[in-house]
Amino acid sequence: MDNVSLFITLSTGVVSVFILFFVFYKVLHWDNKLSAMLTILLVMAVYVPFGVIHWAGLDVFAIHFAFFVMSGYGLGIITSHRRLKMGLDAHMGHVDDEPEQKGWFHWGPAIIVAFFLTLAVVDSIIITLASRGASSEFMARFLPEPRSGAKIVSAFPGAVSNDYQ
Repeated sequence: MDNVSLFITLSTGVVSVFILFFVFYKVLHWDNKLSAMLTILLVMAVYVPFGVIHWAGLDVFAIHFAFFVMSGYGLGIITSHRRLKMGLDAHMGHVDDEPEQKGWFHWGPAIIVAFFLTLAVVDSIIITLASRGASSEFMARFLPEPRSGAKIVSAFPGAVSNDYQ
């Protein structure tokens, strides 16, 4: 799993969460909470053994776990809000013959989603730089030339002994 990009594994898992959720919710017409729970359980049942067998570190495992669980949970919340709003409209006597042009999108959840997406991108970059280091093209473009002329490696070496005396 060392040669697989973090972006590819995260995006594949999140796309799988979306597909599974909408198969359960729209195709099988299951409840949104049940769809979210089963989606999370199935994706975790696949990822946890895969992540343990191809262990890349707890930070990589944690970001995958958080992405996959929060994607399913977020879909469950979004669909429950929409379902409750439609139920309330039906209870109040609003008929769907003349649908309102007013959208159900609100900027508050959008800001929260944007914050967590930004956080995930930054964390992914930090994890990638720590595990693989910066590319030579990146270092040549943004870092000054080394004074000694030696090759610089920016990957985190792992545990370092504390013998600096």
